[in-house]
Amino acid sequence: MANPFLRRATEYVRNDASFLALVSPTPLTTFLAKNKHKDDMFEVPVRIIGAPGSGKTMLATLAEFKMVETILSDQSSQTNRDLAGALEAAGFLDNGRPRVAAVRIPMESEYRQFWELPYDDAIKTKLAFRLLQARAMLDLMISPT
Repeated sequence: MANPFLRRATEYVRNDASFLALVSPTPLTTFLAKNKHKDDMFEVPVRIIGAPGSGKTMLATLAEFKMVETILSDQSSQTNRDLAGALEAAGFLDNGRPRVAAVRIPMESEYRQFWELPYDDAIKTKLAFRLLQARAMLDLMISPT
């Protein structure tokens, strides 16, 4: 029998609306909106560290531009209104408009392969950084809206 805990619950969700029906705005307000350094979050790349199942992926998914657009496009549900309020408090929205164009780039194991290339560490770091920049731009431009 397959172990249901080997996959995240959100991996079973088929579309953004279904995902939004499952999430709570509480992690946004608890970890981001009430943080004394929340404005610094938009100045430098952010890495969220936590135990498995602590909500890191959920937070990153809610901050994605395509998800913010989905939340703002349907304010008829209380869930979306609550999420929009939490996004505003965390600084992702300004007067109900997106302030940040964010994408979530999962750091798969392929990125480790850069360190096996026969180049100096500085060159390998630049290559990895350029790949991340390219993936971010592609995600922003190709993102379904």
